[in-house]
Amino acid sequence: MSVATPSPSPETLAYSLTLPADLTSPRIARATTRAVLQLHRLEDVTDAAVQVVGELTACACRFTSGAEVYLSLRCREEALRVIFYDGHPRHTHPRLAAACDARRRAALRVLGCVVRACEG
Repeated sequence: MSVATPSPSPETLAYSLTLPADLTSPRIARATTRAVLQLHRLEDVTDAAVQVVGELTACACRFTSGAEVYLSLRCREEALRVIFYDGHPRHTHPRLAAACDARRRAALRVLGCVVRACEG
């Protein structure tokens, strides 16, 4: 018995990727994102999404205390959703938490510009 596989489209975009927290991971994440989005006919958001994924991956690899980072690409309600998890635990001391948040915001400055330019 054969099961029909839906052809790639924006509605079928659902990928997750676990990467090593390593200097090579941003390149791998960008290349994978580009290939996946083009396969799913999302060329109009590909360049911005690749930039976002590269920035998130680099930041995550810099800040994580773990050996891996996690990337999720989904298309829901006609929007591309990029989720990144780095496993860096929230600091319990308020001053350390504030300093860590400030470092992350500074590291993601380019990301903020891309998101604003793309209106979200």
